[in-house]
Amino acid sequence: KVLFLDRIFPRVEVYLKMMEWQKNEGTNIFSFRSLIALSMLVIFAVNYKKLKEKYAYFDMLFKIHIISISIFFLLSTSSEVFSLRSFELFSVCQIILYPMIVGVFTKKTQLLGWVIILFIALIKIVYLVDIADIYRPYKSWFL
Repeated sequence: KVLFLDRIFPRVEVYLKMMEWQKNEGTNIFSFRSLIALSMLVIFAVNYKKLKEKYAYFDMLFKIHIISISIFFLLSTSSEVFSLRSFELFSVCQIILYPMIVGVFTKKTQLLGWVIILFIALIKIVYLVDIADIYRPYKSWFL
């Protein structure tokens, strides 16, 4: 059971019964998005003091990032949809948090930080378009 949500929301109970009936594979906890989130967590944790002094909202955003990853791993064993949706909900902070990677580098090497940010953005776009097949119904548009 997912935090006893089935007692509060009847739709959750129906969803959990459907999952048992369909016997879904479960959540891939080592997906592309979770691995990038974990690697960013390590980078931010190692440079926590430096980034906290440099950026006013880093502490709050970093804690939200930790909560998103924790919820994803805690709920991934019981419900795929709840773990993924809650991870996506809290991962919105990554939009603001990832450019703070530049603050890790010195003035001479800040270009490397921007290259890392662009690399992550390009990989995420390729993942959404090509691997996740989000545009499969519109494939004829790209011919």
